Amino acid sequence: MFAKRLNKVYPVNTPQERKAYLSRGYDICDDDGGIIEHNPQKTVPYAEYERVRKESEALRTKLAFYQPEGDADPLEAMDAADLKKYAADNGINIGTASSKSGILKKIREARANPELPEDAPEIPKTLRSSDDAPKMGAGAAQQE
Repeated sequence: MFAKRLNKVYPVNTPQERKAYLSRGYDICDDDGGIIEHNPQKTVPYAEYERVRKESEALRTKLAFYQPEGDADPLEAMDAADLKKYAADNGINIGTASSKSGILKKIREARANPELPEDAPEIPKTLRSSDDAPKMGAGAAQQE
């Protein structure tokens, strides 16, 4: 086992050494170079965090659209302010809607007509909740 940071590598023989190296910002690796324990002081650049957070939220939104109809819609539990934030975070134009029901209607309309890239893969029919699910992929506009 060894401690590694940048181009520095030190052997680790005791639990006390392991703890000391971790506190100094080293990763602990096994003899094959695989990381056993990450440096607890590691951080991710904020720009990378934001990119991953937005990507995750976009994927959650797309997943929510294909949720089976029997499942409860998590948007129902949100108040109008939360729904406005959700719409803004997901690029959904709610126009002048200000009531919870009006904002929900706009969000559901946006879900029913998602704007996906032309090269987005086709969703298998087994994953669609109904036959009126939007067609995706190149040439989707001509099919409707």
